[in-house]
Amino acid sequence: FDYYIFHFALHGVKNLHKTLPGALIVNNENLKTVYFNLAADYFCNFLPSDPNAVIYPQIDCFSSPTNQSHSSSPMPIPPNSSNLRPPTYLLLSALSHQTQNTTNATSQVRLSDNARSANWRSESVLNIFIDSWLRYDVDEWELPGNEFIRMVRILVKQLHFFGNSAEQDLTSLRVLRSQAQPMLNARIYPFLKTVISRWPLDSSFLNPLECFLSYIQPWRYVANRNIANLNNELQEIPDRFKLFVAENLQIYTQIFVRLIQRGLKMDLSLNKNALMMFRLIKVYRQ
Repeated sequence: FDYYIFHFALHGVKNLHKTLPGALIVNNENLKTVYFNLAADYFCNFLPSDPNAVIYPQIDCFSSPTNQSHSSSPMPIPPNSSNLRPPTYLLLSALSHQTQNTTNATSQVRLSDNARSANWRSESVLNIFIDSWLRYDVDEWELPGNEFIRMVRILVKQLHFFGNSAEQDLTSLRVLRSQAQPMLNARIYPFLKTVISRWPLDSSFLNPLECFLSYIQPWRYVANRNIANLNNELQEIPDRFKLFVAENLQIYTQIFVRLIQRGLKMDLSLNKNALMMFRLIKVYRQ
């Protein structure tokens, strides 16, 4: 699984616009590739926003091959992932032959380790895509294409959804949910700084701008969100996200300065360019 996902993620960083002229068209829904849709499906499946979602494929580790060969129908899928038992051969306690007579502190540590083992596929997707995609922190490296920036925006939004539901998750996936946003925070600043500083000043600049705006507004990506509140220009930021703002203060300030500097170099008499700057200022009004 890790081998497949790793090569899938690496394929996404290829500059498609060099070999496919149609990829240069910005925000054309009819020209999204199969890869684009597959990546979005993978994020939604392995990094679900719903704490009760079942991550597919479900593998039954307790039935023997003999029993499966005589079975007339596939094993039913439990409706709630919290009912699933972790496979015993993946537990760190089984691998290290630890005894059951341990202290409470040791048991809590083992539970945290077991949670990571039980959700290894989601953890692999989280690590591989962050490390593979958010690596444009060297000025000499080649800029990605428009579709890649749109895919990164999907990853950012889904990671916000995934992390924001940590408090409602009572399964072993809660540990990974709580780690998602800190992992993203550590890599997103150099990526956005490099892309925004070097991106051509044309209509395609909207893509990195929208990616940035999605990242700095995690309160837009919560379960059961109110669309009316999202469209409120003077929406109050919930207290739970003030720590996020404080931890990302460099992004809120330094990237904003770069965007203003780049915006001043645009021809703001064109509606498309003026709209981009209007979108930026409208968000910062909050």
